[in-house]
Amino acid sequence: MGINLLLIDLGSPHNIGRIIRESHDLGGNHCQLFIYDPRNILVENRDGINLTSMERGSYQIVENLEPFLREYTGKLVATDITSDALPHHDFGWQENDLILLGNENRGYRDKDLKTHQGIELVQHRVVIPMLGVACPVPDRKNVVPNDHSDYPNISVASSAAIILSEALYKRGYYKCFNLHTLRMQQ
Repeated sequence: MGINLLLIDLGSPHNIGRIIRESHDLGGNHCQLFIYDPRNILVENRDGINLTSMERGSYQIVENLEPFLREYTGKLVATDITSDALPHHDFGWQENDLILLGNENRGYRDKDLKTHQGIELVQHRVVIPMLGVACPVPDRKNVVPNDHSDYPNISVASSAAIILSEALYKRGYYKCFNLHTLRMQQ
């Protein structure tokens, strides 16, 4: 068990590779990574993904997102910038929670994905607090605007690392962490 991640239709092989590596490095056996990749970004761009990422981490491909989400036994926790999202450090993380990370440009607001793929099953939303310049949250009915410079944002790979690390910390997984022992094993 632990805290798990689900990547939903990411577009960048570099982001996918970073998340594969970082989920393994941060969570080890306590993080399972699932990837829903309907456009085959992972397969078609395998050469663009750092091979050490592929060697150091493991993942499971999700072929059909809706049945996967319906059958998942833990809480579904979406990363989002909506007004009802709770700061990730205030969320009550539990064993087997699944953190959903959406596409870099659309999130999971794509109308077809929301209607047909089970995203409506998500009951919990978290956000990473930012102290950048205050600005209104964009109206993202279906698509995130192409120009991300108008509002604060963090890359999907960085978001995954921040939220996973906090969730694992809150569940007590880092109590045994010892930097000296870690260095000696290398």
